[in-house]
Amino acid sequence: MSSSPGLVTVILLMLGQTHGNSVTQMNGQVSHSEGTSVTINCTYSTSGYPNLFWYVQYPGEGPQLLLKAMKANDKGTNKGFEATYNTETTSFHLEKASVQESDSAVYYCALTMGPGCCVSLQSCPTLCDPTDGSPPGSPIPGILQARTLEWVAIAFSNA
Repeated sequence: MSSSPGLVTVILLMLGQTHGNSVTQMNGQVSHSEGTSVTINCTYSTSGYPNLFWYVQYPGEGPQLLLKAMKANDKGTNKGFEATYNTETTSFHLEKASVQESDSAVYYCALTMGPGCCVSLQSCPTLCDPTDGSPPGSPIPGILQARTLEWVAIAFSNA
């Protein structure tokens, strides 16, 4: 049984900015062959030092935290992906040395600033974790705070 080389298509779209903080990715579409390296650019603009995140959303599932960095030079790694918090270039580029069909998903670059806040109803007093104001199971503190997101889709197709 022979198989033809596949192509991995990367689609990048911008969703905007919030309160002067923003993340930016290149627009357009980039194709890669399976097994080649991929870099998804993410630069940020803020007046401070944000917490930076990459989320992944596989087909039919909700977004999941892929990696995070909380301070300069932090390096996040997971599932063969890595990203380094670079304050000199204000970037958090997501890289993988060998992209596979299983990497087909939507990738979100995100940032948060500050501790955020939590809003709960009297009838739901356990909505927030009292230690950091996040909903239970939240991958990031202050998830209810306004933040910016951008996303990229990586799709695999046989050529």
